[in-house]
Amino acid sequence: MLWHYFLEEHSSFELISHNLPVRNNGQTLGEFDFIYYCRQRQRYIHLETAVKFYLGRQGNRQTPSSWSQWIGPGCKDRLDIKLEQMLDKQSQLSLTPEGAELIGALNITDLHPEICLKGYFFYPLDANCAAPGQSSTTHLSGYWLKRSQLELLPPMGLWKILDKPSWLSPTHHVEEREILDHAALEKNLAAYFAVNQFPLMLALLSPEQQCFNEQARYFVTQDNWPDLHS
Repeated sequence: MLWHYFLEEHSSFELISHNLPVRNNGQTLGEFDFIYYCRQRQRYIHLETAVKFYLGRQGNRQTPSSWSQWIGPGCKDRLDIKLEQMLDKQSQLSLTPEGAELIGALNITDLHPEICLKGYFFYPLDANCAAPGQSSTTHLSGYWLKRSQLELLPPMGLWKILDKPSWLSPTHHVEEREILDHAALEKNLAAYFAVNQFPLMLALLSPEQQCFNEQARYFVTQDNWPDLHS
């Protein structure tokens, strides 16, 4: 995991533990994602991390959207629920009797909780939607549209369908055999959605020095998303 590597290799940090489970009579109550010592701040940190991808519901472009307007592509996750879980439960694990006992066994008396939630916000391509309140002004973003709205995409665009391991970072150096024009994209989407409900992520590509790199990214959903999951 990237965070594991960063905390283990950076000279400012000493990684104490990661994925440390907290149990009570054999039942797992939760786990500490990372416990590390920050040499700059001279304190122990409990860090909870997550990478998420949320699609925004229609709103007002002038007013920050509510956290509940942002839904995971599979509709099993929502920004407000995830933040509440991270802020009120996961990051407070050291305050439980079982968590405090485990921290004490590590000879740590003062553990400062933090969360780091990264990912992308996907804005509806055909509607107004402002960024969620208190989000970073430099957050990564894309767009989403329904399958019947493919005409909204750049008609001369070149595309690659991204599998989940490719969601984390921008796509670079795409081979020409992987590239789809608009007609091929429509054909692939029709075949996929004939048997699948989960949205597909696309990368819009641009040619750069004899290769193709990601210019923007989109989610394409079924026409009745997210109602089909309710």
